[in-house]
Amino acid sequence: MGMSLVLYRGGSIAFYEGLKYVAKNLAEAGATILIGVPLIFESMYAKIWKQAEKTGKKKALESGIKINRKLRSLGIDMSRKIFKTIYDSFGGKLRMIITGAAGIDPVVSRGYQDMGFTVLQGYGLTETAPLVSGSPDFGNTYKKAGSSGLCVASGEIRIDDPDEDDIGEILFQGPNLMLGYYQRPDLTAECIVDGWFHTGDLGFIDPEGWLYITGRKKNVIVTKTGKNIYPEEVELYINRSKYIQESLVHGVEREDDTVVSVQIIPAYDIIYEEFGNDLSEDDIKALIKNTIADINEKLPIYKRVRDFSIRANDFVRTTTHKIKRHKNI
Repeated sequence: MGMSLVLYRGGSIAFYEGLKYVAKNLAEAGATILIGVPLIFESMYAKIWKQAEKTGKKKALESGIKINRKLRSLGIDMSRKIFKTIYDSFGGKLRMIITGAAGIDPVVSRGYQDMGFTVLQGYGLTETAPLVSGSPDFGNTYKKAGSSGLCVASGEIRIDDPDEDDIGEILFQGPNLMLGYYQRPDLTAECIVDGWFHTGDLGFIDPEGWLYITGRKKNVIVTKTGKNIYPEEVELYINRSKYIQESLVHGVEREDDTVVSVQIIPAYDIIYEEFGNDLSEDDIKALIKNTIADINEKLPIYKRVRDFSIRANDFVRTTTHKIKRHKNI
């Protein structure tokens, strides 16, 4: 339906060949809108800053962002002139980024918006055919970076059994909700109670009705003092380090408590480029240890990483590149 509407309105659709060909394919297609999972946009964003640092233009980029932010607050948009090189690298016509399937790092979302791109985020499931909420193409999406937007007009969202931080399971009802699982009334009865679909996702709704997702209910790490730790939140902090390509946070039982542990894939390209190719495994482990220590300073004591390991191979993933959490622990 979504694709048909684009074609009906005179648009065209192109598919990229792979992550490393995104920029090339954008230029070939002259795309104005790019739709993808957060991993694509976070990778592209990291490359922008890596290139700026490599060419000695990091300070110029930082200054450009500050200037553009001020101009845009005054209703003046000079984005395409200030960031011409970046726009040209994306084909010259890109204006909007749409993402979903997982949460995008708010720092990345705001970063693209600082450069003049519109960033929209959606949230939905197969059972909701497919949208629960989405960022509208108006209003202060910059301020709401990290939010999955407002509930679809025909539906309703509520938070079930919220904790002290107003975080609870996201429930949804609306005409786009499935009737049930085919020939599985038992599963249907588990998921749809009194007309409300239990998504299994945790989140909260702010006073203006914007939905924020904090993680999966089954992934929550509960300490022995009753504190809830959301692995996805801790991963956001960890993955912001340029030395870490990706991470997977999970709980580990200790004698006295349940603590946070993390599996890490280092960003070897960046590490070797910065420190040389003769680094040993112990050197890399020491670098990651120091990086984790710096990250821990930004986290509450009970959320701090107590243990880490470096993976020798990639994570097991879904077809949309999401990590299959329980297959990797």
